[in-house]
Amino acid sequence: CVIVVSSERSLYMCLTKRESEVLLWCGRGKSNWEIGKILSISEHGAEFHLRNIFKKMETHSRVVAVVKAMQLGLIQP
Repeated sequence: CVIVVSSERSLYMCLTKRESEVLLWCGRGKSNWEIGKILSISEHGAEFHLRNIFKKMETHSRVVAVVKAMQLGLIQP
């Protein structure tokens, strides 16, 4: 979990273990189908976790979510 404080507001973000794993594999360039195979979940399951990540991180893009997570120290390259 991480608390981000900006001049406009505070943001408390807590990714689940699975969400962190999905985000890590997104950062390594894997598709939802590939992430599903790697994590032994369905492609739909990977998409589900990614949608939750987008909501929590207030993004609509895999790339933006990965960059933001790296900047916040949630995942490492």
